[in-house]
Amino acid sequence: RRGFEGPPGRGPVTDSVRTDCDLAVLADQYRALASSGFSWPRAEALGLDAGAARAVERTHQRLVKLARHVLGREAAGPEDPQDRALRRALLAGFPDRVGARRAPGSPRLLMVGGRGAVLDPISGVHEGELIIAVDLEDQRGPAGASTESRVRRASRIEPTWLQEDRPDDVARIDEIRFDPGRGRVEAVGLLTYRSLAIGRKPLLDPPGGAVAEALAAAVLEDPERRLPLD
Repeated sequence: RRGFEGPPGRGPVTDSVRTDCDLAVLADQYRALASSGFSWPRAEALGLDAGAARAVERTHQRLVKLARHVLGREAAGPEDPQDRALRRALLAGFPDRVGARRAPGSPRLLMVGGRGAVLDPISGVHEGELIIAVDLEDQRGPAGASTESRVRRASRIEPTWLQEDRPDDVARIDEIRFDPGRGRVEAVGLLTYRSLAIGRKPLLDPPGGAVAEALAAAVLEDPERRLPLD
C-alpha cells in the first residue's frame, strides 16, 4: 500500500536524498505537512496526499490515546525516525524481505529465497550491504516472464541485528574448495541468513581432513594437470 504518498509518478521528492531508511524521509515529510495543518499546497510541494495524511494523523492520535490508557502514564514522544529503532522494527516486520547487494554500492540485490531485485532510483538508500525491501514490486517481462523485482522503499540493516534478533535463521557454513585459478585450496567461513550469504571471512585454520578432500577431488577431476609427470 502507498499510504500517504502521492499517486504513482508524483511521490515524495526523495531522489536526491541519501538516507539509511526511506521511511525516515517519509516521516520527516509527514511532520512537515502536519506542521502546515495538512494544507493542500504544502502536500503538493512534498508530493504527498493530504487527505490520506490526515487519516494517518487520526489513526496516530487514536493509538497515542490507547497507549496512554493501557500504560497508565504519558506515552513517550516519538524518537528521531532515522535512529536504529525504526530500522530494527522494520526488520521485525519484514524478516523475509532481507536482501544483499550483489556488489558494493550496486543497486542490484539478491533477496532471501534467491530472487533478484533492483533498488529503484527513488530510494535514497545508497549505502549498506544489507537492506530490507519495504516496498517491493514484482516485475513481469514479455509473455509474463518474471524479471528482477523493484524495490521502491528500503531500509539499511546491520548484519549483527540478524544474529541478535533472528538467531534461529542464521547459520555458519565452512566452505573449503580448490580454486583452479589460484591453484590452491580456499577456505572461507560463510555467515548465512535463510541461505542468503550475509558475511564471509577466511578460515585461518581449516580442518586438515577437509583440505585433503578438496585436493583429492581436484586431482580426480583433472589428474594430468594437477599431477604432471614431468
